[in-house]
Amino acid sequence: MQEKPDFKAGLHAIVCYFAMDDKDRMKQGFQMLLEVILDIDDEDKYIPTSEDPMSNLVLEAIRTDSLHALEKQIKREAERSILTAAKLIAPVIEDNFTAGYNWCVEAINNSVYAPLAGDLEINKAVTFLKQKEIQQAMDTLKTFQRKESKVASTAASNMAFVHFLQGDVEQAEKCGELAREVDGYNAAAYVNLGNCNMAKGDLQKAKQFYSLALDNDASCVEALYNLGLVNKQLGQFEDALDCYLKLHAIVSHHPQVLYQLAHLHELVGDIDQSIEWFLQLLGIIPTDSGILHKMGEIFDSESDKQQAYHYHFESFRYFPSNLTVLDWLGAYFVSL
Repeated sequence: MQEKPDFKAGLHAIVCYFAMDDKDRMKQGFQMLLEVILDIDDEDKYIPTSEDPMSNLVLEAIRTDSLHALEKQIKREAERSILTAAKLIAPVIEDNFTAGYNWCVEAINNSVYAPLAGDLEINKAVTFLKQKEIQQAMDTLKTFQRKESKVASTAASNMAFVHFLQGDVEQAEKCGELAREVDGYNAAAYVNLGNCNMAKGDLQKAKQFYSLALDNDASCVEALYNLGLVNKQLGQFEDALDCYLKLHAIVSHHPQVLYQLAHLHELVGDIDQSIEWFLQLLGIIPTDSGILHKMGEIFDSESDKQQAYHYHFESFRYFPSNLTVLDWLGAYFVSL
């Protein structure tokens, strides 16, 4: 770092100091990381500002060429290194978690990477949420309310989600609207608004918001999953299947996605495919008595008593108190 400083070496040095539990060197290493020069052009330099079509065409060509793509990659690597280092050392460099984060935020604010301080504050709020310190998380997020930036939109999205979990749908909707106003491309804002409308029973409006979220971020898994749920409740099973098949391609072997695929195939009458998905689900969670019971019911409806008995008995083995399963097993033994 003294001879040829770069972000990767700086991050690795901080990780070493962290492993040694050397607080002073962690701080020194972080400050050295913030002193690494990012020798690239400002992004705003390439935004078209004149009415000259040729000038705008040249700027657009520069913004999309391979050199500019490399600059963006270098910038992302720098931001990732700084934020990763801050998240690593913040909880341990001071007497308490809050003081450590405040030190990192102040250090970033005093450097050329000051815009990253907001991202670190958001992470601080998320960490408070993980520690179930809800009020402190909300207080941290509220500091962004009057700022017009993508960080403010992210903060408002997090606040909307917390209010929604607390059952305050009205306040969650207000925060969701604020997040959308600050950043119209924030997919999480549309997801939160969709959740609020879904909670209020307005499924068509919820569907509209989830679709808007996907227009802004086609890989937004929350929007895809919830859009599938809305389509399912509206009886649009084929559209719901399309959502979950796309989601399965993004996050394969996710139990909830596999269950929805299995259940939807059952609803559209494709029993063989439904069984196939349920078997994949049991490969991940083989002790789920509810899925075993469901498989037993499917085979019973198909008049395959041997398989129906097998899955009902397996369900009973993992959850002996299910009266429906007990009733079926009793009737099965009586019929023998």
